[in-house]
Amino acid sequence: MSKGPWVMEQEWQDVYFLHWPIMAKDLREHVPQELEIDTFDGMAWLGVVYFQMKRMRVRFIPPIPGTSSFLELNVRTYVKYKGKSGVYFFNINVNNPIVSKLASVGDILPFQFAKMYEKRDKDILTFQNRREENGHTPETLIATVKPISEPIMRTPLEFWLTERHYLWTKTMGTLIRQYNGHTQ
Repeated sequence: MSKGPWVMEQEWQDVYFLHWPIMAKDLREHVPQELEIDTFDGMAWLGVVYFQMKRMRVRFIPPIPGTSSFLELNVRTYVKYKGKSGVYFFNINVNNPIVSKLASVGDILPFQFAKMYEKRDKDILTFQNRREENGHTPETLIATVKPISEPIMRTPLEFWLTERHYLWTKTMGTLIRQYNGHTQ
């Protein structure tokens, strides 16, 4: 755990981790040179994480209606810096324009507004993420998943992909590390 005081609290619900192996060389130009692309069995990994954010709040402030709950989809990879494993975000999409604007102040993390929806049909979830940017062709992801209701035994790869307690970002030429403590 970090020795400093916590800054933000948030609860993730209905979390879906989707991962694809990828050659590290294919990610290199998209990740700051200071960061080492972390690999598992010789492969880098591209992750898409979708979830419902609930009860997000800044320390000493109660959750603010209209900004504390929203859908989020982030696209990330796994990196190391000076021996510390963490994540590097390519983008963080949220379906709340207020949160998107507030979170992107200072251009520290790549937050963007996206149109998102989800549809549940019994035990199957379909979610869609659509982001348009300055007249470019819209980026759209549609995924259908069937959650497993029983606990599963975590493999070494699943542990490697999810037990990341740091994130790195680079803004104005400076590499920034943030501790991300989490509990289950």
